[in-house]
Amino acid sequence: RQQPAGKTAPAQEGAQPADDGATPGAATEPATAAQPAQTATPPAEQTVPADATPPAQTQAIEQLAKAGEELKRLTDLVDKAKDDDTALAELKVQVDALSKQIIGVSVSTRPRLEEIKARLTELGDPPGEGQPPEADIVSAERKRLVAERGAINALTGEAEGLSVQSTKLSNAITATRRALFSNTLLKNTEVSGAMFNDALSATADETRVLTR
Repeated sequence: RQQPAGKTAPAQEGAQPADDGATPGAATEPATAAQPAQTATPPAEQTVPADATPPAQTQAIEQLAKAGEELKRLTDLVDKAKDDDTALAELKVQVDALSKQIIGVSVSTRPRLEEIKARLTELGDPPGEGQPPEADIVSAERKRLVAERGAINALTGEAEGLSVQSTKLSNAITATRRALFSNTLLKNTEVSGAMFNDALSATADETRVLTR
């Protein structure tokens, strides 16, 4: 009767590998559960660097750079055409159009500047001495907005400088054309006066001939 009981012993021994096989499977579950924590999204202030330039601001920088180059080109052409009224008239049209473009760049930055001012007002001033510190994400946002506001102000200043230069060039063209017109009118007047004097002299000569 003890032999049937002895036959169950191998079954118990065979059950141990099943326990051992279950143990590795259980050990892998914590590792898979920890993986999502490794791919967590970083804080907002890390995804948007404080020194990152917004696309709209980058576009404004490029437009002003092109406007500066165009203004230099037109200035050189005006100097070469100072005796050509027709060329000066065409150049003035181009200069005035460039002035409008420069002003447009400056105006395009105003909506974003107003947004920044409003957001900074919402954030308020940094905590003073003895006050509880604010969240890092708030400090990072304020720093980024202040930097962007400074960059926009610099762009606006550059645009105003180019606008002043283009206005002066346009006024210079007008003055040059006015001088050319005056000189041309004066020359025509001198010619007419000389012809009038010649006509008087001829009339006097004929009168003397007739009176003889």
